[in-house]
Amino acid sequence: MLWRRQFVRQKRAMGIAEFVPALFIFLFIIALPLINLLSFGMGYANVALLGTQCAVDAANAGSYPDALTKVQTKANAITASGMGQFARLAPVGGLNGCGVNVFITETDVNTKVVVEYGPNTPKTGVYDPNNKIYEYTIRTTFNVGPFISLGLVPWIGGIPLIGVPATVRTVAHRAVEHSEAISLDNRSRDLAALIAIIVFQSYPIISV
Repeated sequence: MLWRRQFVRQKRAMGIAEFVPALFIFLFIIALPLINLLSFGMGYANVALLGTQCAVDAANAGSYPDALTKVQTKANAITASGMGQFARLAPVGGLNGCGVNVFITETDVNTKVVVEYGPNTPKTGVYDPNNKIYEYTIRTTFNVGPFISLGLVPWIGGIPLIGVPATVRTVAHRAVEHSEAISLDNRSRDLAALIAIIVFQSYPIISV
């Protein structure tokens, strides 16, 4: 009987001794990296959404400076939102440090030649809406931090998504809704509006 009890105790002790390294392996090799991977997926989705929303706002802008302002406002709003904070989004470069760069892509419908202007600078050259298609191209660059950082753990602390942030880059395109707006700055747009008002007041519409 005595030797049986000793045998049972030894088996229990061996089980406990094996449980500790097994738990360590499960937590640090499987569970925590998996949680960080799911968090990265959410972060990537947020960056992709941010780029798409910025492209939509830029496409609807009335002038190129308006497009830059709307893009920066939208990018900062999404980064500071609850989802952006949860995904630990950190902008890398971009327009005034917002993580987003704005380009104008010009495609010639006849020669298929594509010219890209930017980043964050207006189009140069002749504006030709009859033979060319204009798009806003939004390029984003963000760091997505790990949800649970293991940066202090030896050997794995320097691995992206585990101990250090991972860099995410996305590209979004939207056709310019008001294609004439990319050739206007705010002053030109205001001047055009003023001229239209003057012409309307000088030559009012007479109904019969």
